[in-house]
This record gives sequence, C-alpha cells and structure tokens, in this order.
Amino acid sequence: MSDPRLRESTFSQYCLDAFRRRGSNIAFTQGNRHLTGSECHEQTLAIAAVLEDNGVARGDGVCLLSGNRPEAFLAQVAVQLIGARYTGLHPMGSFADHAFVVENSEARVLIYDPTAYSDRAVALEAAAAGVSVFSLGPGPVGNDILALSKSAALPVSRAMESDIAFVFYTGGTSGKPKGVIHTQRSWYHQSLLIQSYWQWPSDPVLLVAAPISHAAGAMVAPALALGGRVVLVDGFAPTEFLRTIEAERVSVTFLVPTMLYHLLNHPETRQRDLSSLQTLIYGAASITLERLAEARDLFGAILMQGYGQTEIGNGALLLLKQDHRLDAPEILASAGRTPPGVEATILLDDGTDAALGEPGELCFRSASVMSGYWKLPELTSETLQGGWLHTGDIAVQDAAGYITIVDRKKDMLISGGFNVYPKEVEEALNQHPLVTAAVVVGIPDPTWGEAVVALIKTVEGAHVEPDELKAWVREHKGPVYTPKHVAFVIDFPMTGLGKINKKAIRREYSHVSDPVADPRGKE
Repeated sequence: MSDPRLRESTFSQYCLDAFRRRGSNIAFTQGNRHLTGSECHEQTLAIAAVLEDNGVARGDGVCLLSGNRPEAFLAQVAVQLIGARYTGLHPMGSFADHAFVVENSEARVLIYDPTAYSDRAVALEAAAAGVSVFSLGPGPVGNDILALSKSAALPVSRAMESDIAFVFYTGGTSGKPKGVIHTQRSWYHQSLLIQSYWQWPSDPVLLVAAPISHAAGAMVAPALALGGRVVLVDGFAPTEFLRTIEAERVSVTFLVPTMLYHLLNHPETRQRDLSSLQTLIYGAASITLERLAEARDLFGAILMQGYGQTEIGNGALLLLKQDHRLDAPEILASAGRTPPGVEATILLDDGTDAALGEPGELCFRSASVMSGYWKLPELTSETLQGGWLHTGDIAVQDAAGYITIVDRKKDMLISGGFNVYPKEVEEALNQHPLVTAAVVVGIPDPTWGEAVVALIKTVEGAHVEPDELKAWVREHKGPVYTPKHVAFVIDFPMTGLGKINKKAIRREYSHVSDPVADPRGKE
C-alpha cells in the first residue's frame, strides 16, 4: 500500500481481530469442548508458523478435509495468514472429486481431520505425489500439526489484500469441478457485508450444522467479529439440532430449505424451548411459499433469506425479516434486494437493460465478486463479460428493487442446498460398463427442492438395477450427486434441432417416484 497509515484489507486479519475481540470469552463450542478467542488467536498463529516452517509460502495451495470443528476454521485462517491459497474439500465429496481438486489446485499440502477422514487421507496421499500431509490430531498418515504448533508462533501476518485467499470448487458444466477464486480483499468485503447488513441479534450465538466448507462457513467470522460465539455440530439431525438450540441458547442459525422442512415436520420443534432464537437465516435453494408461510407462523418474524452463489458469496440479495409478509406474496416469492455495496441489473441477450418486469439474466457488480475461475480464462471472460458477474439465473425486477428468480439459464440444479451439475452425474453414469447413454435433469421435490433424475440407455440385452446405478454414482461422485430416481428408456425425447429435450423430460418426470417402469422388459 502506498499510504503507510492504511492497513491491508485482508480476510485473515479480520479473523485475527475477531479472535482478539472475544479474548477470554468462548469463541467456539463443539459438544463439551470450548475454545476462547485468545486460544483461537494463539493456535492460528502457531499453525501458520508450522506451515511456514515446512516451506509453505505466498501463493502456495493448501487443501483441507474436515467436518465442523474449530481447528478446521483456524487452519483455514492460518493458511491465509501466510498468503497461501486455501481450498476446502467437501466433506461429502467422492474420492475422485477430492483427488481432482488436490491436483487441479496444485496443492502443496493436505490437512485432514483424523476423527472422520483417515481412510480418505491415506488414499489421497497415495494418489497425490509430492503433497505433504498434516493431521488435526494424531492420525495414520502425516504429522500432527496441532502437536507441532505447541511451540511455534507466526510473528506477523504475511497476507496482502491481492493474495488469493480461497479457491472454492463448485460443479462445472464440463463435467469437472471448477475453482472460484476469491482474494483476501473480496472475501473481506463479503464478510463486512454479512456483518453489517444481515439482521444479527445483539449478542450472537450462532449454530452451524451445514458444512463450514459451504455457504454456512461465511457466517463464522462475522459472528465472531460482532462479539458472538459459534456453536458447531457436524451434520444436521433435527433432534440434536433442536436440543442444541435449547441447551446453548442459540440466537441465530442458518438452514437450507431441506433442513427447514425437516424442522417443520419434526414433533419436537413445537415442544422444545426455542425462545432464544431471534434470527433464522435460510438460503442456498428455492423454497415453497406454503412451507415459508408455515415457518413464519411457527417461528415468528425472525426469518431472513440470503441469495448468492460461490462467485459473489452469500447475501448478494437479502429478503429481510420485515419483507416476510404473508399479505404480500409477490415480495415473499422474491429473493430480495441488494444490500449497500452490491449492484444488480437484469440484462437481455443483447446486453441491454431489461425493463421493469421483463425477464433477463441477473448480473452483479461488487467488491465481493470473484477474480475468476482457476486456470479457466475463457470461462472467466464469459462470466465476467462487460464488468458484470453473469449469474446464469433468469430474473425480473420490480419498481421497488425486489428481484424474483424465474428460471435458470445454466444447466444446473440445486438439491438439498447443494449445486449439482447434470454433466458431472452423466459422466459418472456413462462410465458404467452397461450404460451407453445417460441424461440427468432436476425435478421439483418437496423435501430436497430439486431431485436428481437419471434417464438411462443400457447396452442391448443388458439388465442393471436402479440401486446399482445409484451406488455407482455415490461411489464416483458422492451422495449429493446420487440420483433419487432412475428411469430406463429406449430413446430420449429430442427437439426439432436434434438435441435432447430436457424440458420435455422435466415435464414427463415431474411427479415421478420409484420404482420407475422399465420399458425394455426383464430378462
């Protein structure tokens, strides 16, 4: 920086400041474990020192595979303090995807949680030549970075705001995950937006059940920066989730719609003392108006929605508590309005602005927009064309600035709050020796938002059970990508131009439920 009075605007320094703010107060709770702000500050600097002593430098890549535990967040910040690139491996990802991300991100180091991912770490070490492995505690492979850090401390942050802080991998239309690049500056700005414009309680106690490697993780640092405490549970189980709210006096949490549906359906939701809950944030997928109205009646005026995507982070659009009006269904059906610091527009195919109420592609400008896609310059240019982030969502805007998503331009579906690119599922299915062609679409589902449906053409005369193909996808891509329904077809419906007609498939299978008839007959 040219002005010596100014400090680099880095996400990692933002986190250190948040730890300092907590001081001797508890920053993280996980079951019976508690870490104070001071302990988090000390341990983060210590992990950073170990990484630096082992040759990790500015610009190097570090991958981490862990569930929701405090050390996973501290290790992430430690990586970024030395100016290195952090990439989280999705806890529900397949080995093939994990191996691809480690290689594609050019990771020098893999850190893993030995309490849940020892087998995967052993396999990844064998597959990834030259990658150093560390464990968060004693493990079967690699050095225990927590034990090594007990006598180390990074003297000063190395991070600069132009450093790449994150490379988030999300599904890709090409069949392989693509890396989304966020700098220290863009994620710092994202965190400030969340801290400033989300409707936090005055004394936040944040409960996080969704993977902190996913959307929910962006809330951790802002909650701490506001002087709050973060309660981590590893995975969502309604009974445990409700018990934790009551026991820890949780005041704010994040849910994807599928989780919210489970709570609405659970008998204990109306029996537990949830009076401490002041803000319930939901997002990452569409939600039905009927269930949203039910949630508003059950929980009260505490609902807030955030719309975003990996390329811009959470909360590019906000539907605030006061917007959740049952007497204004047109507002309730929208994704909300932009907060200060985010600019949105609706663009037509020719690049001109759409009129009010006219559908077009939703585009954003903000300091929180990604820098681009990792090693994909053409896709970067296409997505950031004209200085706007092109989301691929079709939307309309009204005179008051509320934006409603009406369709999806990109061939992607959202199941249980997770992005699923059909191309990736199709490629996995096409690797099965008895499958000659596969087409994957998403259909509306009352629990998952959208369910993955696979249409299969098999080798002539061959027979394969739907469960076998589901297990095949689960092994190759993980549970998020696994089809809920499998249908066998002789031919796919085609458009007049000779392309597979996915719209017709969605219409035909919109009310499908297993078992699906097999038109080829049985042997």
